[in-house]
Amino acid sequence: MEPGTLTGGRQLNAWSVGRRARFASPHVLHAVVTLRGFKMPEIMSPDQVFNRLVDGVSRLVDGDLSQVDALANLYADRTYVVHPMSHGVRPLTSRADLRRHFAEVSARSRGMHFRAQDVRVHHTADPEVVVAEFTYRGTVPGSPLAVACIFVLHVRDGKIVESRDYIDHVAFARAAVREGVSE
Repeated sequence: MEPGTLTGGRQLNAWSVGRRARFASPHVLHAVVTLRGFKMPEIMSPDQVFNRLVDGVSRLVDGDLSQVDALANLYADRTYVVHPMSHGVRPLTSRADLRRHFAEVSARSRGMHFRAQDVRVHHTADPEVVVAEFTYRGTVPGSPLAVACIFVLHVRDGKIVESRDYIDHVAFARAAVREGVSE
């Protein structure tokens, strides 16, 4: 069978150009896809997305401003992110909201340095959802910092579509006030 033909000599539609297709019957498609010179981008698992997220946040507070875009790009165009322990904070519902949020985090965290430690990622019955427990440990100039966190991430096609980030913002605020750094 020639690429681009069906049984009976009908042509395949435009999406099949450059691919070979074989049909068992006119109603059942068995596609053998051959893509030469094209590598499909790898879709990250929820675990990988979580690890990139906490690593990126740590790098951001260390002053790596390239992380603002890198972190925002971990999220779907339309997303729903809430911080239930931060009362009065509106949900973040777009990648643009997340980009602004991460730029503000960078500005508020000057002098802080921390990494995610004691990480435990729990898988749920839904393969798109993970629950991650961890502690941000590090320093605010001259003082130790330990902030307990739990993130509930819903990741579809390698992008965060929903997240509930339970962060002990009071611990961040206490450390910032103690050392004169604005959270």
